[in-house]
Amino acid sequence: MGMDDEHKVTPKMTAKIAFAGQMAPSFEAAEQGFEYLMGLQISRTLIRQITEETGQKVYDQQMERAEETIKRPEDAIPSLLPHERRAGTLYMLIYNDKNVITRKSGQSVLVSKEYVAYWGEVNGFKNV
Repeated sequence: MGMDDEHKVTPKMTAKIAFAGQMAPSFEAAEQGFEYLMGLQISRTLIRQITEETGQKVYDQQMERAEETIKRPEDAIPSLLPHERRAGTLYMLIYNDKNVITRKSGQSVLVSKEYVAYWGEVNGFKNV
């Protein structure tokens, strides 16, 4: 059935619990919401645990992607098929190094990201 071994909860229910834990103003309110809306008694402790574990998984995935982007920025740019590429068009990924911190371990962390799409000539980009 695909149960989580630690919490004995299905993946679909895990997603609902994590969502409620994130959206409610408190884990107590999430607990009350489950009981009122679904007739289920789910402890605030379980809601907190699942919400924090899910948040950590999402954080780890985003950090892994950020590390790969820093190591290989050319892979972060969407690939264009040869027939989609235009001569004289510059394709690049830009990030500000003030948003990258380096931990004692030497690992780089991208702490803020903003994506800007610009397709056009180099001279036009200089004016943006």
